[in-house]
Amino acid sequence: RMASPRRLLSAVLCLLLGLSSGVPIANGAAHRGGEPAADADKVQVALYYEALCPSCRDFVANDLYKAVALLPSIISLTLSPWGNAKLNGTTVTCQHGPDECRLNMLHACLLNFVPAEKALRALKCMESSIAPSVVTSGLCIRKHAPGGASTWTMTKRCMDGPMGVELILREAKATMSLQPPHKYTPWLTVNGVPAYDNYTDVARLVCDAYTGPSRPVACEIAPPRAAA
Repeated sequence: RMASPRRLLSAVLCLLLGLSSGVPIANGAAHRGGEPAADADKVQVALYYEALCPSCRDFVANDLYKAVALLPSIISLTLSPWGNAKLNGTTVTCQHGPDECRLNMLHACLLNFVPAEKALRALKCMESSIAPSVVTSGLCIRKHAPGGASTWTMTKRCMDGPMGVELILREAKATMSLQPPHKYTPWLTVNGVPAYDNYTDVARLVCDAYTGPSRPVACEIAPPRAAA
């Protein structure tokens, strides 16, 4: 029986990357033409999530990480750590409690200093922790984020000061401005279009959406699914 498209894509991923938790994002699959896509051609992938949501944690650490590793040259990634939090005046209430509010702010601060694609390895570590916390996040940032200890120092200072508040309110505005509004987390959009329940198939969605002149090898080996 012919393998399912998703299994085929997973096989391609393993073959091209030999992916493990220690493989840098920059080692993703090559473009046929050898050059990254022009910014205008890149697929805009945006994830609206929250730091302690179990499904968000699994998606960031697995499907999203693998997709960006497989297709780094055609993805422009945006991460927005607000999710289902609520804003009442100046009071923020998070779905998974005060610890999540603090970690959402920590993520927002890290992403202010490090581009999402380059922060993803640290975020994978953070979201893979048995019990994510400020302490485990600091260890992950020092080990996996560009700049290491200095990036963690800036992130911690941001989280503990007014900049952190400013940044998390920016994420709140971005999430609450979504059209159509997000219904749950993780909420993924590809070129502004919600993926809904298909979000775990992010690599294939990106291949489907890419219209640039030079397709990545991975998209050719595992072609986009046929239209229904």
